[in-house]
Amino acid sequence: MTPPPEVKLTVTRNWLFGGYTAELYVTQSLPSANLPLLVERMCSVLRARLTPGGDFNELKDIKGREPHEPLLLSTSSSPNGEELIFISGEIATEPGESDFIWEPFQFSCHSRFERFEGSRSIIHKALTSKTDSIPKWLPWWLLGSAAPIKLEHFRLGLEFFASRFVLTRLSFTPIVSETLLVEANKNSLSIKLRTERPYWKPCNPFGNIAILRKISEALTEILGVSLEGEFVRELGRVF
Repeated sequence: MTPPPEVKLTVTRNWLFGGYTAELYVTQSLPSANLPLLVERMCSVLRARLTPGGDFNELKDIKGREPHEPLLLSTSSSPNGEELIFISGEIATEPGESDFIWEPFQFSCHSRFERFEGSRSIIHKALTSKTDSIPKWLPWWLLGSAAPIKLEHFRLGLEFFASRFVLTRLSFTPIVSETLLVEANKNSLSIKLRTERPYWKPCNPFGNIAILRKISEALTEILGVSLEGEFVRELGRVF
């Protein structure tokens, strides 16, 4: 039986400008059989919410994690640019005499700034790359469910923008308000959610960002608890 996840929330008050930063950390041991399920669920949400046609293109008010953002789980492959997704493992390329011939594979997607839309929104372009060992006919969103594939590492990094009034500019501008990191290997799952709030009052970012809620719902199947519920409960102890 998988033990319940460890949950920790830290809240740092911004005494100079008001508001606060809340960071939720969730860690859990992950049976190896659950890694493909996790990747499948996360890719399904991303495909439905970010790439309705199956292909990444423009992202509005969303970008990948910053490359200097510390990793939650150690790995030999660090984020390259503003990483949105990273999936690695081994894939069977052809049958051998007694078993498949396995080759390492990697798939990644990162964002690149394109333009501002007025003073309230920002557009990024999503760019993908993959090793030649992944067949051309195999779409990225099936890397968690296709066989024969041995998954080893998964990363998801999303930063969400909100339009805020900036005193130094005397105007509205899009700034990062939430950051979600999900990292997993064959043994562990780690999640970090950071929210920046301009006022000292409780919040629920899952209620304002649809994809966050969908990710929370998908993770509930893996964690056994609601990510949204844990955040609201822990923050409620502060206010």
